[in-house]
Parts: sequence; structure tokens; C-alpha cells
Amino acid sequence: MSQFLGGKSKPILIHLSKELEMKKGLKWFISVKARFVKPKVGGEDLYSEPHFRSLCTTTVNVHDMEKQLHEACSKILDSLAIYQKEGSGWILDEILHLDLNMAKYTPLKGSSYIPLPRKLKTKKAIINVKNTDNKCFMWSILAGIHPAQRDAERLHYYQQFKDGLNFDDIEFPVTIDKIGKFERQNNISVNVFGFEDVLFPIYITKEHFEIHVNLLLYSEGTTRHYCLIKDLNKLHYDQNGRKCRMYYCRYCLHGFIREDLLQEHEPHCCQHGAQRIELPNEDNASLYFKDYHKQLKVPFVIYADFESVTAKIDSVSPNPTKSSTEKYQHHQPCGFSYVVVSEAEKI
Repeated sequence: MSQFLGGKSKPILIHLSKELEMKKGLKWFISVKARFVKPKVGGEDLYSEPHFRSLCTTTVNVHDMEKQLHEACSKILDSLAIYQKEGSGWILDEILHLDLNMAKYTPLKGSSYIPLPRKLKTKKAIINVKNTDNKCFMWSILAGIHPAQRDAERLHYYQQFKDGLNFDDIEFPVTIDKIGKFERQNNISVNVFGFEDVLFPIYITKEHFEIHVNLLLYSEGTTRHYCLIKDLNKLHYDQNGRKCRMYYCRYCLHGFIREDLLQEHEPHCCQHGAQRIELPNEDNASLYFKDYHKQLKVPFVIYADFESVTAKIDSVSPNPTKSSTEKYQHHQPCGFSYVVVSEAEKI
């Protein structure tokens, strides 16, 4: 199998490269169908034709493709090894076919200026730079690190700082999957939130740089636009039933009444990445007990037990680089017993 995948790597890379050039973004995975045989002494051989597939991979940069393909092939080889290990005696007989499954990937991205709805605008927590190009991500970042004293939504003030950011190999409009690259090139950490009646995280940074910027990716139809969130706590104020100043976690958006409580919470919460809370609708907002029949006493109970002998089985050696369970015995039933317990005398 390893030689087969190695021989197919170059044609797969060529095909993926052509599709990526046309579609600008791909989601893809590899699927291999193989035939296995298990010889039986004095009987007819057993055959099996399982499929092995890689994880679904997102590709937007041709330079990442070779590494991603190597990981995909490794996943298939690991799955094959597990199959042979768990099904003792299976021998690879023939590789029937390999499928490369692809779909166009269009990541979220911001573009030109969109006026914000009144609900967001009146909070005075967002700076919506009025750009006419597709560089709203850049202008919003600049608004965060070079705050204007007045007319913060006007573009001309930030133009003097635009050469201070490194956007090498990052195309405009900036997509969500490119934000990590921007962070590393500029030592600026970025969070991106969305808004659909409530605020929710879209991208949460894994970096811990001194300069940090929160952005809002607002959508109107098929158009999306980045804005600067200058005060996350103020933006989230109407979600606070206490109507007092709260400090909100940038990962789960849970509010705390004191900043020190937030600082204590975030190191633990950041391990889980971005989170979004979904509440039940009105039709499914209450839980109540309804299994009353399970409170009734049953007329009788049967207790049963099997006895087994352990037989040694053959298996392949586990992969030392990964955690795995090694099967070495098989339990073969050799006897059983049961007893009926009831309050009735004749059962």
C-alpha cells in the first residue's frame, strides 16, 4: 500500500494544483478500496473489500499541498494497519481503486464598507472604517493599533500607517484562514467575531502577542465587512441582565463582574478554542419528567452470567509513535447460568 500511494502522489499533486489554480480553495480527501483475503485451511478463503480514507483537508496555498498529501497517506496507512491488527489473518490481496474527492472551498472574507445596523451602531463600541477597496481587514487593524482622536471612521488618517504592516503572501480581501499567517508576520494577535442577533466568535487567536485587536466580521447578504471592536465589554452589554459593567471572556463570551475573575478564567477557557452558546427554542425550553412507568416495580428480574476461557490471538505490533490498544486474548464462552428473582412464588 505504501508503494502504491507513493506512486500516486505525483499525479494527485498535479491534479490538486490544477484544481486549486481554478477554484482558489479546495476541500479534499483520498479514499482507497482494497481487497483482503484470509486463507482457511481445508475451506474456502474469506474476502473483504474495505475502504480507507484520509481526513478532509482544506487547501488554499499550493505550498502546503505536499505536506498535506503526506499526512493524508499516513492516515490511510495507519487505518490499514489497524484493520489488519484487529482482524487477525487478513492479507492485502489487491488495491482496487483510489478516489480523489474534491470540492470548492470559499472561506469567509471581508470586503468593502457596509453600514452597520442601528443595534450595533448605537453601542459606540465599533469603528467601521469607510473604505472603498477590499482592504477593510487592514484598515480595521490600523484603527486598533493607531486610534484616531476624532473622525475614527474616516480612512485618510490610517493611510500614513499602512506600510507598517506585513501582508506578504496574503491576498485581499483577507480570508479567515489567512489571519494566523498575518498574526505571525506582524506580532499582532487577532480575534474575529460574528453577529446574528447575538455576538459569537468566528476566529480566536492562539498567539499571545502584546498587541491584540478584536474584529467584527459583519455580513449583509453575500457581502462581508471587517470592523474594529474597540470595546468588547460595551458591545456585549445588552446581553448582561445585571445592567452593570461586566468583563467578557473572548473565548466563550461569559461575563464576570470583576476583571481579576476574568483573568483567572481565560487561561483555562482558551484551551477549548472558540465557543458559541446555543439556547433551546420556546418549544423545547423546558425539561420535565415523563417516564412514570419506570417508577413501577417490575414483577421479576433475571440475572445471567457467562463464563469464558481466554484464547491467545495473533496480532501485529502496535505503532510505537501512537497510543493504541493491543489485543492479545479472545474470550470464548464455555458456560452460562441464570437465576430468576421474583416476589411471586411460581415464577
